Amino acid sequence: MRLSAYTKEAALRPAMVERDLGTVVKRLAGVMTAAGYARDPMVLARDVMRREAEGGTAVEGGLVIPHATSEAAVGVHLAVATLVHPITARDADGAELPVDVVVMLTASPQEARAMLRVLARLARQIRGGLLARLREADSPAAMLALLRGDEPSST
Repeated sequence: MRLSAYTKEAALRPAMVERDLGTVVKRLAGVMTAAGYARDPMVLARDVMRREAEGGTAVEGGLVIPHATSEAAVGVHLAVATLVHPITARDADGAELPVDVVVMLTASPQEARAMLRVLARLARQIRGGLLARLREADSPAAMLALLRGDEPSST
């Protein structure tokens, strides 16, 4: 399973300029809706932020993975944003961490188990160096190539 199976260029945003996680989640919910991955961006953003309030999803290394099941979601999909300026997000213990990569993962309630498999795959790829390469990607196409597992081209 490749992460690229759960997204497309329209849901990838390099160099986003936002100042807080709530705004990033709202923007990504809009992007996911426009890509056909959700029916209602406001409901999707609300559900993701509600889940985030239950326990933060930031991890060391500058990553936050807001995720949720939502009636607004269509299947299992992800959106990715890199941030020009780091923001803060809470980890599972409530500590605030700086983050500059946001991977938002959503699923319909019927696809909750599949979402957990995608989350596990994402964790493996992050450990394999995906996070650093995402930071360097300067276009949605470059981000999608990384999620496909392609090596970045040297120019």
